[in-house]
Amino acid sequence: MQLIRKYPLILLPARLLPRKNLLRSLQIIKLLKPHFPELSAIITGPFYSEQSDNYAYQQIVWDFVQSHDLQAQVIFLSKIMSELNIPSDLNQAIVRDLYFLSHLVFYLSNDEGFGLPLLEAGMARIPLVISDLPVFREIVDTDCLILPDYESVEYDANRVLSYLQTSTSANITLARRLLNKYNWEEIWQQYLQPLLEGKSGGGGN
Repeated sequence: MQLIRKYPLILLPARLLPRKNLLRSLQIIKLLKPHFPELSAIITGPFYSEQSDNYAYQQIVWDFVQSHDLQAQVIFLSKIMSELNIPSDLNQAIVRDLYFLSHLVFYLSNDEGFGLPLLEAGMARIPLVISDLPVFREIVDTDCLILPDYESVEYDANRVLSYLQTSTSANITLARRLLNKYNWEEIWQQYLQPLLEGKSGGGGN
């Protein structure tokens, strides 16, 4: 599979959890498929075992892909890494590279403590499509496409179509603003260090 030839290549940097709202992203992708024969979408989160509490939602996502004939469009990174015997600890490095290959990042969570993928996408100058969460607005404000949950997926898909044509200048603005607003020392002190030390229950990928 040659990802470099795919358009649009949509990155979904999220785990297979209900609050990540992946089904909404997949519904939009299903509607975009007729417009883009080479469309691909990559879900980066790991697979869960049958004993995991998250296995049921993982199966819902998997069944949606199968029942709507999206197998050729939707790539599960964990599955590809397993098939190619790529160690799971390389996932983070692969996802980092995917930001620079992708044309669009979808992050339509229902709930988040922060939203690190928004920073990662902004720094990589990748257009962002996000849900309307206060914590997201604190990070990106208006330099992205925000999809409120009351909109229909049909309306959302049409907005994404337009956004693909006009997002370049907006995302350059976003990258500049994030560089001014955040630096890695601040990100580490305010968000990453508390997470690693167990002092915060904030969200993540």
